[in-house]
Amino acid sequence: GSTFSIYFPTVEAVNNVTNPSAEENIIGGDEVILVVEDEEHLLDVVTATLKSVGYNTLSAKDGAEGLEIYKEHFQKIDLVLSDLGLPKLSGDQMFNEMKNVNPGIKAIIATGYIDVEKKETLFNQGIKTILHKPLQMSELLRCVREILDL
Repeated sequence: GSTFSIYFPTVEAVNNVTNPSAEENIIGGDEVILVVEDEEHLLDVVTATLKSVGYNTLSAKDGAEGLEIYKEHFQKIDLVLSDLGLPKLSGDQMFNEMKNVNPGIKAIIATGYIDVEKKETLFNQGIKTILHKPLQMSELLRCVREILDL
């Protein structure tokens, strides 16, 4: 018998999906990027964004699958883009295992929260960039190009 009323402020509809290829400073490429993300929607958005500017992508839904794919295809993978909090094998554990396969691996970690000590540890282990969620696709594409050009 209870009635609840929820009032939200009025806002105009905003299209959050932008076309990154329409932005002037976005430079794509044809490199291969392994995207490891357990949130299916985010995995789809990130891979579609990368493909829209010419990148080739491989994808995995957890750390164990990401490691398996990397072991199979590391010779052709130019960059790994991974969430930190993954099921089965965390992003940093997966990265360290990948480093055993290829010490020259280039990787970007994305996370919603990270403390200063963990951040420092990741950089010391060889992570090139840490992106904060929610991801801005233009920033993601800029960082991807930057790391690939190192």
